[in-house]
Formats: sequence, structure tokens, C-alpha cells
Amino acid sequence: MIHAPKQPAWEPPIVVEVFADSNHEASFVPKSRIRLGSSFRQLAATIPADRLRDLLILITFTTANGRLSPSAPDIAGALGLAVWQARLRLYRLSLTMWQGQPLVRGLKHPGGLTTFSPSPQVLEMRQELPPAAALPSDAPTRFEQVVQASREQYSRPREEVEREITARQGWPSAEEMEAARLSRETEPTELNAVWAANRLSKAGVDYGLALKLIRQFGAEACIQQVAWIEYRSVKNKARYLVAAIQKSYAKPPDAPIGSDTSDPDPSLAP
Repeated sequence: MIHAPKQPAWEPPIVVEVFADSNHEASFVPKSRIRLGSSFRQLAATIPADRLRDLLILITFTTANGRLSPSAPDIAGALGLAVWQARLRLYRLSLTMWQGQPLVRGLKHPGGLTTFSPSPQVLEMRQELPPAAALPSDAPTRFEQVVQASREQYSRPREEVEREITARQGWPSAEEMEAARLSRETEPTELNAVWAANRLSKAGVDYGLALKLIRQFGAEACIQQVAWIEYRSVKNKARYLVAAIQKSYAKPPDAPIGSDTSDPDPSLAP
């Protein structure tokens, strides 16, 4: 009797395993390894090749304790890219859907820095704790017992505390971030539109707003105003650019005739 081969259990495409470093027997020193889950082949066959490349680059920033949340400057510095180029790659990943979820999600921190992490549908972290014999077996001190008792009596669930901190700081909740993502336009595919979005994003215009301006006023008008901004004396380029595109500001007197932009970079084509 011939038995059909047993299918592996479903796993996310990427699995990060955190385990104890065997070279440190006296204490728990974490190490992490990355392996491909059973659904990686399905992911690779579904998303574009450049998105798969950028996703694999992203996961190489996993730390020893399994943390994975790099920023655009982190990736730009490691790959020798301009920050705006790294940011464009990350935003493309955040707009690429797989099984109803974006490949990565962005989290804006209070200082203005945005970091990016794979969605739970894409990456799962698993902890492999060492056996009890490998951990320090000393009984807890009196101080440690008091701290533990205090935590058990007064501490609140982590989710509740995080929601309260988010509300107090005015940060967007996970639901608000998801709504903002859904409200964004589909990323452009025409080369001039991609180029216009890149130039506006580099000038400081929010990527979602840049896509909206391109849709309403056209890529050429946006690129022209980006070229003319270098001949205007303004403090806030991003805010001025938005107004210039919306109100069709005339060419600055100092700008030479035909000062539009250079040709788009073919490597930025989707």
C-alpha cells in the first residue's frame, strides 16, 4: 500500500527561533536563527521578485533576541543607498498584500523615526528556552520575592498598558494605522508617476499625500514643481510643494527655461 507523502504543517513564510547560546552555560544568552516556513514557497510565487528581495533583506536585521524593527536609515546605511530609496522600498513592502495582510507594518515613534516589522502573517518568532538544569538554580532572594509579589498584585496586562500609553501620547493605534493603510492609493506603476512619488517623498512630502497629488494633478506637474523648488527661498519645502502643486504656482524668475527634471531612473520602475 502506497501512502501519500505527509504534508508539513502550515507555518508562516519566515520563522525566527530564539534559543540559548550553548557557549554560556552559567546564564541565558540569546541567539536567533532564521528559517523558511512551509508557506514560503507560496509567498515567493505570489509577490513580485523585487518585493521578495527587499523582504529577505529586511529580515537580515533580526537581532540576537529576535527583535526585527529596522528603520530606513538602518537599511540605507547597510546597503549604501540613499535614505529615500530605502524608504521607498519599505513603503512598497507595506503596500504589498499577502493573505489579506501587508508584508510589513510601519510604526512611527515619538521622535519622528518610523521603523518597519513584518506582519504576524509573514513572520513568527518562537522561543526555545533551555532546560531547567541549564538555568541558574539559586533560590530567589527576599528582594526578588517582594518584587514578584508586587508585580502579581499591582501589575496590569501589557496590552492594557500599551493602549493607555498610546492614547496619552496621541500615537495612532493599530486600528488607525490599518485604516490609514487601506485609505492609501495603490502605488503607481507608470514610470513618471513612480519618479514623481520618489521626488516628492525625498522632498519631505508624505508618501500617501504624494500619491494623491499625482492622481489629482498629474505626474508632470508634480515633477515640475519639485524642480522649481530649488529656485524658491522657502523654509518648509514639503508644505510649499503641496501648495505649489495644488495652486499651479508659476515658474520662479531665476529658474532657467526648461528646468524640469532629469529623466526618470529606469531602476525605479515597478
